[in-house]
This record gives sequence, C-alpha cells and structure tokens, in this order.
Amino acid sequence: DRKDEYNITLADRKTLGEELIVNGNLEDEAPENVPQAIANDHLGGWFMSGGPHWFWDSINKNLFSDAYQHSRVGQYLPEPVSLGKTYEISYTVGKPQDGSSLDGRLWVTLHDNIHDATTGRSNYKSLPGTSSDSGLTTVGTYTKTVTVDGSWTSWIYGDTNMINYGASSINFHNKTSGGSGYFNGTIDNISVREVISDPITVSF
Repeated sequence: DRKDEYNITLADRKTLGEELIVNGNLEDEAPENVPQAIANDHLGGWFMSGGPHWFWDSINKNLFSDAYQHSRVGQYLPEPVSLGKTYEISYTVGKPQDGSSLDGRLWVTLHDNIHDATTGRSNYKSLPGTSSDSGLTTVGTYTKTVTVDGSWTSWIYGDTNMINYGASSINFHNKTSGGSGYFNGTIDNISVREVISDPITVSF
C-alpha cells in the first residue's frame, strides 16, 4: 500500500512581542563613550564593562570596538528574560571604520532574570554561532532565536556585590578566535523581541 506524507503549517508566520531595545539603530547619542559607572546602576539603558573599548560613531550611527582588549557593551531589558520564553535577537555586523579587514569574534550573550539570591549572578546563554568554537565573525545581519531553559550557565564574572548582576540583558563582547586579534568591527540595528508564537508544522 502506498502511504503519502502530508505537512500542514498551523501558523503562517512568526508573531513577535514589543521591541525590548531602546535606540537599537544607534541614531541617538546615548551610548557615546558609554561610562563604566553605568554598569552599576541596573536601571536599564546601555552599559559597558571591561574598560572603555566600545564607542559610538556619530557619523555612521553604530557602535565600534577598538579591538584593544576584551570588553562588552549591552543593554538592560525593560522586561525580565524568563524561564520558558523564547527570544529573537538580531543585529548587524560591519567592517572596521578604517576599511581594514574584519578580525576577531563577536560573542553575544543573553542573560536571564533567574539569579542566585546571595551572589546576584544571572544565568546566560551564548547566541548560536558566537561561542568560542564558532570561528571568526563575518560581516552581515544575524537573526538568532534562544529559549530560556535550565541548561543556561551561571555568569561567573564581575563583582559579586552587584545586585542582579547582568540580569535580563543583551551583551556584545569583542573576543578573539584562535590566533586572531580582538573583534574590530561595528554593531548596529540591534533588536530583542519575545517570540509569542511560531509556525508549527505537523506531518501525517
């Protein structure tokens, strides 16, 4: 007997929640020379950690790394990144300002609001294709999907006295890959949105 398999998509497109990033296209001046002190306020908005190695380009409207050493820039999110939720993160990577070749690896981490009551440390997930075994980052626009679950890793870096350290935030790190230099490119068009529904395909 012949058996045919049929696939039916129950939803024709993905539905996303509200944008959680403020000034994701970097049109405003807010992130310029993002001060280290902002890393301690946990009140939302841009922050930087690891030294002043990310800067705002007022002409091209993006953030760029000086590739000097590992540093991260990010933003606290207005809603908690919660267990069981799925998020879509997108961003654009560009070439260095001086026109040289792109080098290094852009490591991107999403941090949840589940944290140790004593240390205040959140859990985090490396976005697919950005972890240490991912190789060099290339120019382009990236869209990643991450679901918050029990497999996330505790964020072990930073001051243990900071309340809710890193909780509910998106972070961009300039990192190396193999023998490369630190990431020396630009980031722009940053977006974080919860996935409310996703197309489901069933077979019978």
